[in-house]
Amino acid sequence: MSGGWLQLIWLMFLLAAAAWALSALAVMPMIGTSIERVRDPVSRSRRVLLTALMPWLIPMTVGAAVVATAGLKAIGWIVDHCQHHGLGHPHLCFSHLPAIELGLLQGIVASIVVLLLVWRAVQWVRAECHANRQLGLLNAMAGSRGRLRIVPSRTPFALAGGLMEPVVLLSRGLLDQLSFRERRIVAAHESAHLRHGDAWRNVLFELLLLIHVPWARRSLRRHWLRSLEEQADDAVARRFGPERVVETLLHVARLRLSRPAGFSVAGSDLPGRARRLLDRGSTHSERNPAFFELAYASLLAGVFAVSVAGHHALETLLGVVVGR
Repeated sequence: MSGGWLQLIWLMFLLAAAAWALSALAVMPMIGTSIERVRDPVSRSRRVLLTALMPWLIPMTVGAAVVATAGLKAIGWIVDHCQHHGLGHPHLCFSHLPAIELGLLQGIVASIVVLLLVWRAVQWVRAECHANRQLGLLNAMAGSRGRLRIVPSRTPFALAGGLMEPVVLLSRGLLDQLSFRERRIVAAHESAHLRHGDAWRNVLFELLLLIHVPWARRSLRRHWLRSLEEQADDAVARRFGPERVVETLLHVARLRLSRPAGFSVAGSDLPGRARRLLDRGSTHSERNPAFFELAYASLLAGVFAVSVAGHHALETLLGVVVGR
């Protein structure tokens, strides 16, 4: 039986699936410990982003280790041990391709995985298209141009959004119920989202969530959106003072703003954000802000090293899985 590239791709797929499953499980305790206790929104958003990246980076690291080992073996930098195994051994090697049977079951499994990924991607594209249509309709209603636009709607809302043409949209129904200072605070809050590039940041973050399990996806999104809102809160508080911002947040909460697609001062957890602004100590950075990042980098380096050192063990494990 001669080996083939399709069999090698199948083995790489099995490795990536196993690495994804382990990293997806590892994400769950990280959400509850290393993220929730971080009070600084910049540090928290960075941790949320790295956590969201884990089910992508771990399989990629394992794959890179396997490819590097196979490549170094092919050019003679690593001793070729494939000759010590039988023909049917699942070699992760470019010179001795694995000779295993691929039947209907493997095709069904691969098709299901591809269909699930396509289904999630289609859902995401539909949600983005719906959000863009909403924003486009509100933009068309606005009677002004520029970055800040007034929408002649009696429904109270305030939002920032748009990828190609980022804008702040404030409804007449909201402005009529706010004082002059509150209008400035709300406008400054939404403008902070534009300065931070939150629309593009959120699109990229949602792409990362495509391969997460539903519970982790919801939790990561909640932490991410709250971090972005708190960063905007901090930017406004430095200008107007935290007490004034809290008064505005509470007033906005009582108005029960509608939430069209986009970032809004009425976004994630208004009461929690108000308490945080009034807690002076909450804006301080944690004592060891780089510890998480160092541990994360060490984890990836460890996964790579173990995958290289355990190349034969990975082949043997795959042999058990595929019946070799």
